[in-house]
Amino acid sequence: MQTTESCTLCEKIAVTLEAKQPIGDLSEIPTTFDPNSRTYTWVQHDFLSYAVVPRTVHGTTARVDMFFCVDEDDLDDVNLVECAERLLHERVLLQWNIFKNASFVQSGCSSSADLPCRKLRHDVLGGMDA
Repeated sequence: MQTTESCTLCEKIAVTLEAKQPIGDLSEIPTTFDPNSRTYTWVQHDFLSYAVVPRTVHGTTARVDMFFCVDEDDLDDVNLVECAERLLHERVLLQWNIFKNASFVQSGCSSSADLPCRKLRHDVLGGMDA
């Protein structure tokens, strides 16, 4: 995908995860952390990219922030919360079978110091998909 757009904000949805057993630390919850680059990365899925950044763990409850980058043209045509919920259950949580429930806490535009902007990265890479 090529883009000339750049941005400083992406859509962020805070997600609370309920596990079947106590969670020891942040390494036990979903993430898009890439150990090779030692950064959180974007994962392309259909018309959007997403990233999962873990935030807190307490007992059987964990909180992650899911970030979504959607081109403006596509954003007007979709219900992002519905897409995020489907993506969470069909892609992310399938890899992490210790969770029994997930719920969205809040959503809005945000940036993350942990995550470079996908669109700005496109500009740096000359418009080529990473």
